[in-house]
Amino acid sequence: MIKKSSYLLAGGHEAIKDSMVDDMSLMRAQKLHHQPVRLLKVDDMVEMRMYTNACAVWRGFSKNMFSIMQKNTRVLLVLCSYYFIIFLAPFCLVGSVPFIYILISYCLMVLMKGVIDRKNGLPMWVSFFIPLSVLITIGIGIDSMYKSVTHKGYVWKGRRYE
Repeated sequence: MIKKSSYLLAGGHEAIKDSMVDDMSLMRAQKLHHQPVRLLKVDDMVEMRMYTNACAVWRGFSKNMFSIMQKNTRVLLVLCSYYFIIFLAPFCLVGSVPFIYILISYCLMVLMKGVIDRKNGLPMWVSFFIPLSVLITIGIGIDSMYKSVTHKGYVWKGRRYE
């Protein structure tokens, strides 16, 4: 949350009109102008729906993910590798380690995601799909990087971004 005077001092949305990730760019502009910013959890006061289907989710996150990492290939690849090692690699070990280790690993993943999901008002059953969620997240990250690096760009709300 920012005050109107701070918003105007930093140039408002005019200063970030070419940004794909306008919320992050707005925060950076505020900080650049030494203006205070505050991140609040307001989900109990507002409700919104950003996407209406899986394709829209993919396109929306794909346009943002690499930009959020300031188009740093190394950061994205390290993050994707970390997600793979922590959340997917245990399943690659089926048959080479006792199954109980894989089951414990999966239960810890579900527990961790379940705590976060519960805090954010999501049903517990969503947590059981964490391996699929991580696989999709990695796919979106790689797609986002690919579209940026190859200059294929993104189309969002009728505008083309690179």
